[in-house]
Amino acid sequence: MRSTGFFFAIVFCMTLTAAIAAIDVSRGDSDASELKADRSDFNVLITGNLLSELKPCGCAEGLLGGLERRAAVISSFKKDKRFVLDTGTLLKKRSEQDLIKLSIIFQALSILQYDLVNLTEDDLEAAIELDLLATAFFELISSSEQADDHDIVTRFKKTATVKGKKLHITIITAKCHTEPFDNLDDYFDKQDDRLSLNILISDDCESSTMDYLEEVESIDLVICPGSTDEPVIIDKDRKKPLFVSTGKLGKYVGRLAVKIKGNELELDYSKIIIDEKLPEEPELTQLYKDYQQMVKEEKLLDRVTATPFPDGLTYLGSDTCKPCHSYEYKEWSKQKHAHAYKTLVDVGSQYDPECIQCHVVGFAIESGFINEKSDKGFRNVGCEFCHGPGSRHAEQVLSDEITPLTVDPKAACIKCHTPEHSPDYEAQEKEYRKKTVHWKEQKTSPNVQ
Repeated sequence: MRSTGFFFAIVFCMTLTAAIAAIDVSRGDSDASELKADRSDFNVLITGNLLSELKPCGCAEGLLGGLERRAAVISSFKKDKRFVLDTGTLLKKRSEQDLIKLSIIFQALSILQYDLVNLTEDDLEAAIELDLLATAFFELISSSEQADDHDIVTRFKKTATVKGKKLHITIITAKCHTEPFDNLDDYFDKQDDRLSLNILISDDCESSTMDYLEEVESIDLVICPGSTDEPVIIDKDRKKPLFVSTGKLGKYVGRLAVKIKGNELELDYSKIIIDEKLPEEPELTQLYKDYQQMVKEEKLLDRVTATPFPDGLTYLGSDTCKPCHSYEYKEWSKQKHAHAYKTLVDVGSQYDPECIQCHVVGFAIESGFINEKSDKGFRNVGCEFCHGPGSRHAEQVLSDEITPLTVDPKAACIKCHTPEHSPDYEAQEKEYRKKTVHWKEQKTSPNVQ
């Protein structure tokens, strides 16, 4: 059961208006830092697979994404020339923290002035649990079995005026993998005497499904949300319909540029990068601070189940290593790893379990870091983060008969330096490792691993 404070925070935050300030960014269709002039007649802006990523980790440069920077991309297209669509998979899982995020995501999509959001099975179940459906400032569709019970349809229609003509937009969501649609032409109701843009959100884009959909004349665009990391045209050899992906983790916005050629539509699909050069929307920046406050008030760090090491090993803290390894400790103290916890404090994320695990020693282990009240020796990427728990080593130091060795588990760098959180690490691993040298030789002695 969540506390009443959590629900109060949701209700309070959901009273935010959906207004968003105009941002002075030139229009365009490829690089969000240098958006080019928009020469299209209409644009469908497509996102999906957010997977609970409200904003990227702030520990490295070159990171992409963030809802507060997405605003700059969306607002760069005139409202009467755009349609903003999210294909769903808003959540990565159904943890307590993810559910808090979903309330924030609903508010963010409203502030960003989304027109339509597709809810997957998990998205809808979580939204029902949190009673979020009535709070949305956008239309909803879903192919979930629970959709009918909440008056959510699988088909959405909208008519836009483009160059003095009526553009009829129809969007359908379908479980093509488990429940292939028959007679899709009837669902889209395409007519030769009017301009129509028909879009299908599919959960399956295997070759057999694509072959089937290629025979449906009325479909113009098929969105395969989870297919790739970036928004791309999936199979350029298939001319119609156009099969595209949305990308993941909010790093990009997929842009379907529409030009009217007589009574036909010319479609072009490209990606817009959400990079660090884009300005942040203040209302969304504040919304993220609200999220941080909710995480703190819910004491999510304290709710993480801490487990013991099965063989009785324990963490001792970096300060315990200092007397015997003074040189190494001094050199380590000068490096960024030694100040990793402060970087979280500086941005208000020291109460976030997802962030804290890479900035302290032994999180989620009984003898390791628990919360800000823990011994300061457990803060930062300290000795035992890389060398393993020190209790056995300390015991062996006192024995003349045993050669003291550090023991597992040791954390590999790639555990935290992932492509999402540290995009340059994989290509520059040697350079990164050189920055961590804090010993006189490769190993201080044969006994230190």
